[in-house]
Amino acid sequence: MSATDHPRRGRVPVLSVPPVSELDGRLIRTSGARQIWILTRPILWVGIFAAFSQHGWWILALAVFPALFLSQVVALNDVMHRSIGLGPRATELAVALLGCLVVESGHAIRITHLAHHKQGGGPGDPESYVDLLPLRQLVAEMPRYRFRIWGYGWRNSSRRERCWICAELGLAAIAIAACISGIAPTSVVVFVLLSVLAGWAFPLVSAVGPHADWGRDNSSHAYRVRGRWLPRLMLNLPFHLEHHLYPEIPSHRLPELSKAVERFIDRAGIKQVRVW
Repeated sequence: MSATDHPRRGRVPVLSVPPVSELDGRLIRTSGARQIWILTRPILWVGIFAAFSQHGWWILALAVFPALFLSQVVALNDVMHRSIGLGPRATELAVALLGCLVVESGHAIRITHLAHHKQGGGPGDPESYVDLLPLRQLVAEMPRYRFRIWGYGWRNSSRRERCWICAELGLAAIAIAACISGIAPTSVVVFVLLSVLAGWAFPLVSAVGPHADWGRDNSSHAYRVRGRWLPRLMLNLPFHLEHHLYPEIPSHRLPELSKAVERFIDRAGIKQVRVW
């Protein structure tokens, strides 16, 4: 049976896989040291960016920003899914701080992202609807995408979450206003501009990444992606199907998970995509 013959939730194939406790209970464990590293790694990159920009080393500063943004995405994803063992209060604070780190609303993103996991892609998915847009529409949608994320998060939030969203977007507005008015130093202006552009670029990355066979296919929402270097450079984000199967497993455990579920994915006939 091919992957396209399987039942789906949205565009994600629904596979018969055991609960993580039967698969390998160690996969959900995260040490205290690993927690600290996941949460502080984006801040470390911000510090490196700041140091380079303060010295006028703009090429180096621009070069480290992708690593900064990627580490923020991974950390926020782990926190949103409660996969690294943070308590409720620490989770709410981390969601807010990680979002504000790149001029975003972490709580609006969380609401939208969890809805994405429930719907599994498709036109009605508030996060990955962009995967199905033609290129011309996709490019036009890029600057509007963040507003749609914020709007969906606001409409589907609780009263407490709306307080968080107001505070987060308020801080983002202050930062942008400071940049436009000339109050902020050049390093902050460049950082905020890069953060906004990275948010705009997300739909394009999503549409040509693991959601669509890296730009070659739109028949499914997730594939078995295998490679030696790209998954490591992208902090395991290419293990997208495995993440959808077990969102409670932290990102640093996804390579182990991919091996543990290999036989189930083989049995389902899910297409494999080789990357660098």
